[in-house]
This record gives sequence, C-alpha cells and structure tokens, in this order.
Amino acid sequence: MARVDLSTLTLEHDCRVLYEPEQDENGEEDEEPYLDEEMERWNSVLSIIECKIVDPDRKVLGVLRVWAIATGEFEFTEDFLSFMDEWSRESHRFSCLFDRTAKLRSRFARDGTGVWGSEVTDHSEIAYLEHMRIKPEYRGQGIGAWALKELYKASDGIRVAETDFLFVQPGALEEEFPSHDPFAPDPHREAKLAMSDRITRFYQRNGFRRVGTTSYFCLAFDPNHPSHRIPIEQDAKFVEDVTMSQGELVGMLARDQMPWPPQMTQLDLSTLSLCYHSRQPNDYESDSENGTGEEGYLDEESERQNRVKT
Repeated sequence: MARVDLSTLTLEHDCRVLYEPEQDENGEEDEEPYLDEEMERWNSVLSIIECKIVDPDRKVLGVLRVWAIATGEFEFTEDFLSFMDEWSRESHRFSCLFDRTAKLRSRFARDGTGVWGSEVTDHSEIAYLEHMRIKPEYRGQGIGAWALKELYKASDGIRVAETDFLFVQPGALEEEFPSHDPFAPDPHREAKLAMSDRITRFYQRNGFRRVGTTSYFCLAFDPNHPSHRIPIEQDAKFVEDVTMSQGELVGMLARDQMPWPPQMTQLDLSTLSLCYHSRQPNDYESDSENGTGEEGYLDEESERQNRVKT
C-alpha cells in the first residue's frame, strides 16, 4: 500500500452544466451555440461538480461527483418529480425523497430516527453525492473521509452547493466488478452486498444518518444538528425502497406526469392467451352510427387485394 500524507493532498473541483455548447472543428465554442428551452432549463437547475483528489506530484488518487440542484423554481412550477424523471433512473429514484415542489416528504421526516425535517430543503439547492471512488491502492488511509470534510469547508470555496446538507445512496460500484450476462444470475451478488455494507458503514462513521428507513443517507454540515447525536448502532435500519405510493402514482398519472416506468412485472406464461382476428386489407366501410357495413362499397382494386392477402 502506498502511504499518503493527508496534509499534502488537494481537492480540485470543476463545475459544469449538463449541456455544454458544441465546439467547431477547431475545438472552439460556436459564437452562437444553440440550446433549446429544455436544455437551458436543465443548465439553470443542475450543476455537476467534478472533484479530483490530487497529491503533490499531480497524481489523482480518487474522484468525486456531486449534483447541485437549484430548487427555487419548483415552488412555483411544481414539476420537480417529472423534471427529474427525464434525466436518468438514478435522478428519478433520488427525486422520490421529495414532493413536486422539491421539499422533503413528511413521511421520511417521521420514519426512522425522525431527525430530518423541513430544514433539509429550506435552502435553494439540494446536494447529492452521486459518485466517490478512491483508487484501490490508496484505500484504508482516510482519504475518503478527508475528501468529505474538504467538500463542505466554506472557507476555501469548495462548498458543494448553497445548502447545509449532502445526500448519498451508498452502494457497490459496478465498475469494481467484471461484467456478466445481464440475463443470468449475478455471480458477484454476495461480494457486491458485502461491499455495500462496508461503504454504508464508512458514510455512517463520517456523520451520515439514514433518511427515514430508505437506502439514502444525509450529512448535516452543522455539527449541532440532531443527527450528529445519534450513535451509529442506533441509526435506523433499511426497510423500504424509495418509490412512489400507489396514490402518488395515480396523482402523477392524472397530471400526465408519470415517473420512470415501474419495474418489470413477472408473468406466468401458462396463463396467457393469444387473441387474433383475421381481416382483409380493405374491409367494408362501417356505418358511422351503428358500426355495420351492410352497404359497404369496395372498388375493383380493393376487391383484388382482398382475394390475394389476408
């Protein structure tokens, strides 16, 4: 293992938007880049903060990616859920913690330890740690914990967003494991679960506590927040997946704001029937009132096609 002096590390960051202006063949941005209204809106709402952990020799030891989501407009548009559904499955799942105005749902404030309330979304932005990976040869030396502290230091300008809270959903990174047949059982399932448990404990050791009884955790930057008084062993346990309730789904359907398609339903093939109806390319025209075709008219060409093809 390569030993690292944490005091020599630097957390470099770069903020980008989702839709960058296109570049011409010389690598220069177009003078009048075109972004449609939807792209402009995404760029005004979402900032993606890419961070690199760098040593004095400019070697990158790890990377982090944070979403900073500006939520102010959703208080008026009330379409936060449908808006987040348009990007990715992960953005959809994360948005399920909130209502359509981007406020934390009250049931997640009540469930579990009950330490998360309206203060979590009182600010104008929501911050979500989408990705953090330390190179294997540098793990176990506190680099990840160091990077988290650097993220919310207000003094050096790296503060992730205009908020005092950071969300995360701990889990094993797929890139850590060999690819496998998606239609076969995952041979690495147990290893992934074990890694997810270790990663979850890492975040808990660094101040994150579970949101309700979901798979999401939150860190309060304020050391006096009640969440910091909950011992790890007393943190809430995972009970529920973050999905919409049936009533919420019906409501979104009524507003034509359906979220990401639900998970595939298993079918018993033996219960299915194949219904069929034979027709000819040119059926008789039906009576507009009662649907009958008693006086339907077909010309000579239509009659010929009906004799040839069914």
